Amino acid sequence: MHHSSRGSSTSYRARLMWGLFGGLCLLGILLGPYPAQGELLKVGLLDEPKTLNPFAVKDIWAAKVLMSCYQRLYYRDYRSNKLIPWLAAGDPVWDPEDLTVTFRLREARWDDGSSFTAEDVIFTAGVIMKFRLPRYWNNWSFVEKIEALDPQTVRIWLKKPMAILWERTLTTFVVEKSKWEPLVQRAEEALYKALGAKEARGRALRVALAKPLEILTSFPNERPESLGPFTFQQWRKGSFIFLKRNENFFAKDMTFHGAPVGPYVDGILFKVFGNMDTAVLALKKGSIDYLWWGIESGYLDDLKKDPKIQIFSTLKSGYRYLAFNLRRPPLSDRVFRQAVAYLVDKDFLVQRILHGQAVTLDTVVPPDNTFYFNPHTPTYGKGLAWPERVKRARELLLRAGYRWAVEPLGGKIPGQFMTKGEGLTMPDGRPVKKMHLLTPPADYDAQRAQAGNMIQQWLRGFGIPIQWRPMSFGAMIKRVRAQQDFDMFVSGWGALGSDPDYLRSFFHSRSDRPKGRNSGGYHNPEFDNLADIQAETMDLQERRKIVLRLQEILMEDLPYIPLYVPINLEGVRKDRFRGWIQMTGGIGNLWSFLCIKPMK
Repeated sequence: MHHSSRGSSTSYRARLMWGLFGGLCLLGILLGPYPAQGELLKVGLLDEPKTLNPFAVKDIWAAKVLMSCYQRLYYRDYRSNKLIPWLAAGDPVWDPEDLTVTFRLREARWDDGSSFTAEDVIFTAGVIMKFRLPRYWNNWSFVEKIEALDPQTVRIWLKKPMAILWERTLTTFVVEKSKWEPLVQRAEEALYKALGAKEARGRALRVALAKPLEILTSFPNERPESLGPFTFQQWRKGSFIFLKRNENFFAKDMTFHGAPVGPYVDGILFKVFGNMDTAVLALKKGSIDYLWWGIESGYLDDLKKDPKIQIFSTLKSGYRYLAFNLRRPPLSDRVFRQAVAYLVDKDFLVQRILHGQAVTLDTVVPPDNTFYFNPHTPTYGKGLAWPERVKRARELLLRAGYRWAVEPLGGKIPGQFMTKGEGLTMPDGRPVKKMHLLTPPADYDAQRAQAGNMIQQWLRGFGIPIQWRPMSFGAMIKRVRAQQDFDMFVSGWGALGSDPDYLRSFFHSRSDRPKGRNSGGYHNPEFDNLADIQAETMDLQERRKIVLRLQEILMEDLPYIPLYVPINLEGVRKDRFRGWIQMTGGIGNLWSFLCIKPMK
């Protein structure tokens, strides 16, 4: 999961001018020469990977490319949305008495022709656990040991039951042991040199791991190995990455879990553009078949007129939210936060700022996560006209002891006030101090910036002295997470995944620390207790009941207000390929690359 990426920025007209003038020149450079080997799917990227080392991947572009090479034990079925065996040959067998999970592996070969075995799985897990790889360690920290019962059978022993075993541990990618073993041996030597015979914990262990981690993550991995449908062939920096169909792919031309899969294309050519203008122009010209990034609204009308282009619309995996610093009054008062919630008209934000390209959200689990999504959480002002919203918020505060010198009275439309509130004081008689609402700047994400500006207007008219303050995204995250020096901010989460344990990470009191994810300082003993229980509940139905209750608690307490889930709009050339698969987040997924077929 990550803080959501940037959105639209400068005006469409300005971007179009760049696309027509400088873009044509750049496009000529970017379009050739490329490998010409059969029927290629040409995919446009706005940037290129920082690395092709799976242990070091942090950027989304690397994840997009490596998806077709490094495979997982279990993968999500696009029809049922359930995890199904992928590299594993069947469902995992859980033994609650011994705290073990056992699974068989499928017969498969790496692209160099060598066999895939249990040793590859055990080796990958061992690297993560021994060196505590930052992005993956939490998913394996509760594992006691992992062993091969035979070349195709793996058993994992747990220190304690942890529900993320299903959605996270068993969906970890697998690397080829024979390729990575020499590098890992170098990292082990560095670790032994740092530790000697000592055992270390805490800071001492982090210091000892620094050099081994550098050895592992700095390796460029110029030719990734593959168990997947495509194999790496060539990377011309700044221009393209070429993957060729893997003739050793274990599911090639099979009916896999009821779905016939290929791949039916000879390869994938990832073309790097660097900006949206040139990428959209390439899509219109037919130089790419698919633009693997959300298309901004300014381009849509033009693209929709093109009979050769199809626009797919899918909810993103994540959401935007308004957060509070609960360490400061009056933000520390739940009643005050609920009053703010009445004043935030999510429907108006979606229509005015996102032009309808989003859905409002009233909980902290997005609706695409159908198993854990709670549609019955408390809501504030839903379906109410603006004057009634203002009235409900005013009455809430008055009952709690807040007072105005001049009470606010709402007008006909959101943000309009017949009478603006003035002189708001807290129940103890102290005036509400001036606060700031932080957002990224418009040139980073215009939607979040505009939402912050609009929320500021609503709150100021109500009598809450708040000032919108856009700042660089990096500076905002530093203020929020490291320094915890803020009042409110608008941000978002993306790539949350299907396991709801992120709720514990975001809101448990243990996470209230500098650089912790509980940046708002939320503390609720009932939430903490239930969050810990759900983490160790292996029965999914029982866990679901707890997660639904956690969402109710959070929407009563409102440590932050969920705003909306953006819609991801993607463009493809429908005259080139058919059979795209829509999943959460869009059509850029492994199933699409397995199932699409040329139109010819």
